[in-house]
Formats: sequence, structure tokens, C-alpha cells
Amino acid sequence: RGTRHVKALCIGADAYTHIAPLVEAVKDARRIHRELEDSPGCSSSFLANPTTRQSMLDMLSSLAMDCQTKRPELMLVFYAGHAIQLSSGEIAMLTCDVVRPEVSEETRGSRVTVGDALSAMAAGAENVEGLPPLLVIIDACRDEAQGRERIESERTNRTRSMKVSLFLSCSRGQRADDESAFLRDLLDKEHGMFARNMRLKQAIEHAMLESLRREQVAVSFCTVFIPEGLCIRPDPTVPRDIQQIQQGARRVAESSRRLEDPTAGPTSPGPAAEVVAGYSPAAAGTGADAFRSSILGLLQESLGSLLEESPRWRVCSMFVLVFLRYEGTRYGTQATRRYYQTRSKKRLGPDLIRAVNGHMSRNEIRSEELEQWVQETYETSTRGKTAVAAIDFAVREEIRRSLSHMPEEARSELRLWEEDVRLRDFYEGDMTEEEALDEAEEYLRDKMTADQDGRLSPLLAVHVLSRVVETGSFVTFLKMTRLSCACLSVALAKRVRATLDE
Repeated sequence: RGTRHVKALCIGADAYTHIAPLVEAVKDARRIHRELEDSPGCSSSFLANPTTRQSMLDMLSSLAMDCQTKRPELMLVFYAGHAIQLSSGEIAMLTCDVVRPEVSEETRGSRVTVGDALSAMAAGAENVEGLPPLLVIIDACRDEAQGRERIESERTNRTRSMKVSLFLSCSRGQRADDESAFLRDLLDKEHGMFARNMRLKQAIEHAMLESLRREQVAVSFCTVFIPEGLCIRPDPTVPRDIQQIQQGARRVAESSRRLEDPTAGPTSPGPAAEVVAGYSPAAAGTGADAFRSSILGLLQESLGSLLEESPRWRVCSMFVLVFLRYEGTRYGTQATRRYYQTRSKKRLGPDLIRAVNGHMSRNEIRSEELEQWVQETYETSTRGKTAVAAIDFAVREEIRRSLSHMPEEARSELRLWEEDVRLRDFYEGDMTEEEALDEAEEYLRDKMTADQDGRLSPLLAVHVLSRVVETGSFVTFLKMTRLSCACLSVALAKRVRATLDE
């Protein structure tokens, strides 16, 4: 309580006199400013359409001076407007009095490099070493493609001790759109920097990864200096509740290897079931019955979504999500892991299959268990790093898990999978990946359909337990297979996006 998270300066420049004016830059900077001002523990100053170089430097110096007396966790400088990259490698922000957007003596007095900004802040601080980390975000063009692309080129001896992270909306030689897709990702309601309980570093990684899908690719430097646990809008109630819920989930998992249910059969979760907590602070007011009805409705919606026609290979995609959650699945970087934790639920079908194929072929996603299994089962390794192999592996693994208490049923299901889908032709013959996915999808969709007695496949088994944990809110626990977990996570992500869009 009382901790200052972020002290910021937001600068927007669009009223250029001699060069093409912008439309959205001041609006974008003001939006960041207002979001910060509305965030507890954060404060921000705002500068619109600076007409002189000195006006920007004075504000930067004041920011550092303020942070000496009341030290926040992070200083933030956000700039939206015109910029160029100098031949020295420095990034230069342009004030509104600039005559032309080029490197010349005439424009020297109308540009502020990142190095100039650091020097101004160092001048405003009595003790440079005592300054908190600084994050500089520049949403602007970088028309000149010359020079080195290293933040070291911006530093002087006095500013070298400053902990500076730099985030640019464009790569060298690129132009930024006035309607910034970069800013849209940074302010995403679900994964952006102002999302509830979202770590700032993770929000920036999200925006970076999203930019890879566009021609305008963002660049970051030295993000290690961003405080690891810094969250601009934390909600302390939720982490406390979740901690209690996790303890309750462990008790449920440890209490018995299998739910003692006299009616348990092929459609009840086996001993390898996942324990999922359903949690709703609002349910304390609406009541337990309404909450349980909501949970059951969500489960029905999520399992029913498997039979939707679009996108193609929907059920196969769910098994890819299951494979990506296995403990033995390794990711080359944390950024890749987070990408699949967040974006994969929005990219089912061919998009997901294509992305996983690419990452597996480059060893950015790998599983020694999968590769060893393909080698032992099919005596080949050439197709062991594909989404089809991951689906084949996951289907077999989930059949064993969901029917581990009924070994004969498990063996029968595995035999039917092998005989009907004929994936050996994919590994050893001339079956294409598309044909293999079509065969697998048709078989799995039939399996997901309820039988004549109304029973679902054991791969989709769910059992809703009663309330277990007292948190001041209502909590219910579910024992589920990994496939039903994947379906539920996709349905939740869809609902969250729809709620945020409203």
C-alpha cells in the first residue's frame, strides 16, 4: 500500500508545421497517460505537440528529478510521433517545428535522440545510480536504415549506469502506421499492459510476438531491466483466493486416485484426471446454484464446440493443445511457451497446425518422448517432428489415461484407432499430411458424438465435485480429462474475448 509502481511521461506529436501531420499520435499518448493516471500507484505527465527540443528535454529532466524523491519501481517514457534513425544508430524523435524528416544540420535543433533523453534525465538526477529502471517506448517510423542497432550507441559515460529498456514499434527502415497496430496490441484488454494482474514484461512480449505477424515488426532491447513482477493493475484479492484454491486442488488430487463413485464407468474420469477449479467472486452474491448452473452450461458449450464445422481439423487441434501441455513438451524460449499458452486458443485449425509444424521442425518445440515413440513404433524419425505425430501420440496417451482403470477397454480403443485411421501410411507410405489429418478428424469427430445411450467418449469425461474451499467466493472443483480441459480453456478464452469486446 502506498507503493509507487510507475512514474511516466507521455509525449504525442502530430501537429507538424513543415512535414506531413499525423492524426492519432497525440490521442495515443493521451490514452496511455490516462490509463496510467487511472492505475493506483501510478502517475503520469503529458506533453502534446512539443514545438522545441528543449521543451522535451525539460520534461524528461523533471521526470528524473521527481523519481529521486519518490522512487517508483519503474520510469516510463512513451513517445508517439515522427522519428528517424541516424547513421550513428541513434533513434531521433522529432519535435513539431522540424523542417524536413531527414538527417541534416537544419534539423539538429528539432530532434531528440534516446541518448539526449538519457542525458537530460541524468542531469535532472542528483544520483544517477539511484534512479529506478527506465522503459522507453517509441511508436514512430525509422526511415533511415543505417547504423548500428544497439542501445549502447545512445549512452554516455554519465548515463551508462542507467538501467534502460527500449521498445520500438518498427524495425530499421520501416514506417509506422498512424493507426498503430502496435499500440492496439500493447493495450489489448486481455494481454496488454493495463490488463488486470498482467505483468508488464509479459504484456510487452505479447505485443512483440503479435508484431511478427505483420510487416511492421517491433524491436526490443534490454527488457531484462523491467522489474520481473511489476504489474500496473494488480488485484491482490484474486492471488490470495487462487493460493487457497491451489491448496484445495492439491487436497482433492491427493485425497484419492479415483473418485469413489458407485456409478463410475467408461465415461467417468480415470485416476489420471486433471483437477480444475471453477472460481467466481460474483457467485458469493448470486448463490451456489446459479454458479453451478453456469459451470455446467459452460461445460456443455465447450464440449459441444468440438462438433462445430469450422475451422477445419478442429478436433485434431484440441489434441495438439493437449500435446502442448504435456510435461515432456519443451519450448526453445519462454516467449514461445507464452505464445502457445495465450494465442493458440484463438488459432485453431490449419493456422495452429501450420504454426506447430514450423516450430517443431526448427526444434523450438520438441518432445523426446514423442520422437522416441515414433522411432520405436514406426521405425522412422523423418516425420517425428510434425503436428500429425503429436496428434497420434496425444490420442494414444489420452486413451490410456482416461481408461487406465479399464485396461481391456483401453486396448480395444487403441486397436480401433490404429485400424481405422491407418497413420502408418503417413509415416511409411505416401499418405500426405492433409489426408492424415482428414482421416484423424473424421474418426475423432465420430468418437466425440454421444452414443445411443447418450454417453460421451471417455476422452471427454467430466465430474463436477462439490464446494471444497472457503475463500469468501464460491469455488467448485471438476475432475476432467486433458481433452475436456482443452475444450474448456478454448471456450473460456472465447467468452473472455467477447466480454472484453463489450
